[in-house]
Amino acid sequence: MHFRFFRYFGFNKNYITPNLRKMSNDQGNRKTDKTEANYIDKIIKENCGNLIPFILRKIFRLQFDRLEKLERLKMQVTLEKEPDFLLKIFNKEYPDGAILHLEFETSDNLRMNARMLFYFGFLYRRLNKPTLQLVLYLGRGKAKMQNNIRLKNLSYLFGVISIEDFSYRDFIDSDIPEEVILGLLADREDLSYETVLELILGRLTFIRKDAYAVRKFTNQLIMLSRLRNLQKITVDKVQDMGIQFDINQDFLFLKGIEKGVKRGVEQGIEKGLQRGLIKKDILSVLHLTRKKMSVADIADLALVEVKFVKKIQKQALLKDKVLAELKKKDATTESVAKKLKVHPILVEVFAEERAKKK
Repeated sequence: MHFRFFRYFGFNKNYITPNLRKMSNDQGNRKTDKTEANYIDKIIKENCGNLIPFILRKIFRLQFDRLEKLERLKMQVTLEKEPDFLLKIFNKEYPDGAILHLEFETSDNLRMNARMLFYFGFLYRRLNKPTLQLVLYLGRGKAKMQNNIRLKNLSYLFGVISIEDFSYRDFIDSDIPEEVILGLLADREDLSYETVLELILGRLTFIRKDAYAVRKFTNQLIMLSRLRNLQKITVDKVQDMGIQFDINQDFLFLKGIEKGVKRGVEQGIEKGLQRGLIKKDILSVLHLTRKKMSVADIADLALVEVKFVKKIQKQALLKDKVLAELKKKDATTESVAKKLKVHPILVEVFAEERAKKK
């Protein structure tokens, strides 16, 4: 892949991350909020029918005759990960179709180039077709992630665009609500967030007259507001404008937005939602450690902090002791974890592995 790829599809090079950007020695901002990413992913999936064509044409300047959906492909060999969106694209350059891989990122991962190359190899091996890769950065400012890899025997490149490269006007003038709500993440020019929110909410109520649709997209707007730390301002503005929305949505509970009292916080809702994600992270770290990968590469592929990888690897050395303790009478996952000072979910993983071998 090289620069003629962008000429074929009408890319404006001003939107592409500089080729020779220097990468910091640290892993950049690795504040990976997986719950947040899951909600953003949910919004995109719910709205993909109208949103994906708009993003490709308006943001990436990518022209096409038609798109076809591809089945979800899980990378079971490694982390059971899957690309965000896979489509088959048809245009003049690829009349027989090419694979289009689109990722939505909320954090500026400076190792994104390695992750995208990982995806590229997997997709090319499985589908054996020309593969085009694009990343839309939804975080603040301009993405600093490196979008290429230059080695003696490898030249690799993918497209990266930041949503704040575009004005809120590019979104709120649309008649499609899925596009309108993205205006909150775009460049607000000289306007305050309160004014932008008023414009977006006013537009939603104008183009969608039915209360159910307005409520649906208002809920999604509140979810998106988390990416700019605007949850409270957004909820207040929604209430001021008399728009109905579902205050009982779990994303509101997770951020502590109140409805009278903080229901559910004391009941450990967050623990229940996060347990499965933590377990998957631990399994990924253990699996990649067995493959003798470096700590940095494990953290990058598993999307976890380096310190989390080191912590799990250190605790995993106590596996034999964990299993010995579990054999004792009245031993529980919590008691063994407390005694040996290891993560209780790691104890659970070891116990499950032992059970499978029997």
